[in-house]
Amino acid sequence: MKFDIAFNETGVTFVNTKTNKADKLAYCPEMGDDAALRAFLSENKARESGSVAAVNMLTRILDNPRFDGYKGQTPIGENIPKELKDAFREAEAEYMKPLFFAYHEAKGAKAPTIAKQWDIYIGAMRAGSSYAVAKGKVLALFAHLGQSPRCQTGKLLTVAAIDKILLNAKDSAGVSKKTTIADKLHEMMQTIEIRPGESVPTNGDPREVLFPFNFGQVNPVNVQTAELLERYLQQATGTLDSAGLPQQISNQTDSG
Repeated sequence: MKFDIAFNETGVTFVNTKTNKADKLAYCPEMGDDAALRAFLSENKARESGSVAAVNMLTRILDNPRFDGYKGQTPIGENIPKELKDAFREAEAEYMKPLFFAYHEAKGAKAPTIAKQWDIYIGAMRAGSSYAVAKGKVLALFAHLGQSPRCQTGKLLTVAAIDKILLNAKDSAGVSKKTTIADKLHEMMQTIEIRPGESVPTNGDPREVLFPFNFGQVNPVNVQTAELLERYLQQATGTLDSAGLPQQISNQTDSG
């Protein structure tokens, strides 16, 4: 067991059984349906706003001569080069970190505190935020097609528009979409038909063939024949022991 778990009035405590380190987590606050709905709506708006912010900032980070050698150099269908990803991680830190520190310093935060907050912030940004989603699309657009989110009209493309442009490029290049497990299951559900005679082939009317078998009455002669075969097999294989156990078993069968 990895943790010893204890519950109290204020939260749940997880104690690592190897290090004995304790981690206390508060309970999830109670929330009514109306408040939950408002929270979901607020989150959706924040996600949309975050996506817009991501495209703007990513476009400015990409406007850097260090990325010129990667522009449009990755064929459609291939993964984005690790070198480009690493170079972009460095560039985004160089671009964002001064902005982040200046923002928190203006609010009176101290450098050590800001440094800890920065590590949390950039980790969350790169993990599963709207910024991470936008970043993947923008880098793909840049690496595969050599394009910036700022199109020929001078306006910025949304993440949804970038995604469609990438799908269109893959289709034109004859690159099929990767088949996921969910795709395969969906395809199977569309093709499988469960009915007698289809999934279980039958020779004749399935309604008759698939009915339970009726064995009827067992002929007593079959029992006697089985006993004789048992004795012959024991004699042929030498399995009759000195105690005559098989014969005893056979006699018991005959008598009962």
